[in-house]
Amino acid sequence: MKKPHDSLATFYWYKEVITDPYQVIAAFFDHGDIAHYRKLVKGMLLHVCSNKIYFKNAPGNLFFEYKMLESLIRAADVIRKGKTKKYYTIPKEDLFNKNWYCSRHDACGEWDDFPKALSIKEYADPYRAFTKFFSYQPLHIWLQDLQEILTYALTKNTEPVEMDLLAIYFHLTKLLEAAHLIEVRGEDK
Repeated sequence: MKKPHDSLATFYWYKEVITDPYQVIAAFFDHGDIAHYRKLVKGMLLHVCSNKIYFKNAPGNLFFEYKMLESLIRAADVIRKGKTKKYYTIPKEDLFNKNWYCSRHDACGEWDDFPKALSIKEYADPYRAFTKFFSYQPLHIWLQDLQEILTYALTKNTEPVEMDLLAIYFHLTKLLEAAHLIEVRGEDK
């Protein structure tokens, strides 16, 4: 039997090849909640410009989470290009109903789950955030930047960084929040 191609790069962190991008999102949020991933991205980017090494966890853990984030970006690209978008019409008066944004993780509260970086239009249609994410820069540049961020986070940096870290932070946060909404709304509502 031929092994399926791992275009979403899930084998490194899931120990199994996942070919459905929605399953990648679900597996991603099985490992942590949205608050955890916001802190992870912020911590990694803060260490890019620092001469300190990211010591929050063991370096292997950071690499593990980097591979997960890489898979999420790849899955978002597949969803953006594909015709498998799952739309949920949210009535205007129901926008702040916690069923549309609260995850199944008990540790998170409503405020942690609520998307803070998305616009109202992106909140109503999280796929818009995927489109904006890849209109900022294409997939291969995102993957290069992510690799560079990991390298800088795990080494002492004394050279100036050539990336717009604030823009990268906001785009990555929007991607995480959009994926979070897609995962929450993908559950039976």
